[in-house]
Amino acid sequence: MVDYRTVYTICPFCGTGCGLLLEVVNGRLAATLPCKTNAISEGKLCIKGWSAHEFVQSTERLKKPLIRKEGVLKEVSWEEAIIIARDVQQYLEQNLLRRTPGQIEFPAVEGRDNHRKRSRSDQPERLVNLTVVAEEDIELMGEFGTVALQRGRIARIIEESYHQEAILDGPRLSVLILETNRGLRQSLKHFWDQGVLLPVCGMRRANRALMKAPRAVLALELY
Repeated sequence: MVDYRTVYTICPFCGTGCGLLLEVVNGRLAATLPCKTNAISEGKLCIKGWSAHEFVQSTERLKKPLIRKEGVLKEVSWEEAIIIARDVQQYLEQNLLRRTPGQIEFPAVEGRDNHRKRSRSDQPERLVNLTVVAEEDIELMGEFGTVALQRGRIARIIEESYHQEAILDGPRLSVLILETNRGLRQSLKHFWDQGVLLPVCGMRRANRALMKAPRAVLALELY
């Protein structure tokens, strides 16, 4: 006899809050269905939501925290990981000086004309003041959702850095907006497809040659 049931839950991948119905067959997750009664998703799911059940039983799923030591990821106990996370948080609070509510001091690559693939230790850095959270974010989130919010933040942060004679690379942007490299590339491609070439460390020289000045305001209007 097959033991079949559905379990209602919320998608774990982003902060939207889409409703999921997980199909459980004989104690194992088998599939994901959208929940039509969820007021946020209204029976719709993105590709991540449809595959939400797959990572649970994946052989590649991380089950213990990993810490990079001497360039190699090594398993550590939860206690050690929590201590390290606490120390990092304390360091950030003490060293990233807040200028205004939502603004921090953050290291960027010095200069506007950097064509290297990524920032390296031999490249000079300078501290810039970046607005990580702004009032306009609330409006973007309310009117257009999380995608518009992320793209608006990307454009603003890049523009602020550029006007302070500095430039950000992919890893730095990913940390600031809490986005994966793939998601960041997709957002930047959206701007470039609209003719808005925001300056990013690692941009191809041909693309950079087309750009005379950052146009973050135009990017927001286009979206």
